[in-house]
Amino acid sequence: MHFAIKKLLEGVTGSLRNGFGVVSYFLCWLSIFLSIFSLSFINPGIAEAVTGSTSLTVEAATKLVITSAAQTVVAGVASSVVTVEAQHSNGTKDTGYNGTANLSSDSSTMRFDTSSTGAFDGTITSISITSGSGNFYFKDTTAGSPTITVSDAAAVLTQGTQTETINPDSLHHYDVTTTTPQVAGQGWTETVTAKDQYSNTVTTDSSTIVLSGTGSLTFYTNNTYITTTTTAILSGGTATLYLKDTVAETVSYTVTRQNGTETGTSGSIIVLPASPGSLVASDYAGDGGDAIGLSW
Repeated sequence: MHFAIKKLLEGVTGSLRNGFGVVSYFLCWLSIFLSIFSLSFINPGIAEAVTGSTSLTVEAATKLVITSAAQTVVAGVASSVVTVEAQHSNGTKDTGYNGTANLSSDSSTMRFDTSSTGAFDGTITSISITSGSGNFYFKDTTAGSPTITVSDAAAVLTQGTQTETINPDSLHHYDVTTTTPQVAGQGWTETVTAKDQYSNTVTTDSSTIVLSGTGSLTFYTNNTYITTTTTAILSGGTATLYLKDTVAETVSYTVTRQNGTETGTSGSIIVLPASPGSLVASDYAGDGGDAIGLSW
């Protein structure tokens, strides 16, 4: 280093002797400054030896940041890779940082793994941050917008968060309500909801379902209970059914996707006898005695 500086100074002297003047003198000293400045990042001792002062100190990491884009994933399917960085306050990665980041979510069914084909069994709750970065994958079975948090195990760096989107899986079955008891001759409603294998509502389902019931149970198009039907159409993953039975009995009903195999069956619905309209007392003997009859 001292030899290089000596040669540069010799260049300064030579330049002045050869008549280059002030410009050459300035350029030579600029070259010396740049040499010292660049070397200070390679070996601080060099800069100190030449300038008599210590080198500039590079700021350590201050925060953990999820740098990969937020993802939209189907329930039960592993995500694409998620990248975490230890960054300086100016947003650049600290390649000298090594540590551990804890993983958590506000979704109780969120699971993490270090491989997209991993078990996602809840045993992976942290990852290693090496040379300033680390990777993981997530999987969730609950539809919604869960937030993932990465936090420094040493509690030094500021934590990072990101909100993901979990969409329902494909239609798996129908949930149907069971409203009991009912009264013969009076209509009532039940609700059908499309569900995936994890019981998330499939809000995109608009399929036609075929209706069937036991006993004298009958389905209607609306709450006027005039026009009968054997089908219904879901909207936003749900449908309202209109039912009536004129017989006192115990019944149930089943819905099945038209041209499909997905079904749903209710529990037992007890249909009670209709209330009597009015009671009429009759004197059987016609003599005002105690023997009377009741009819309605």
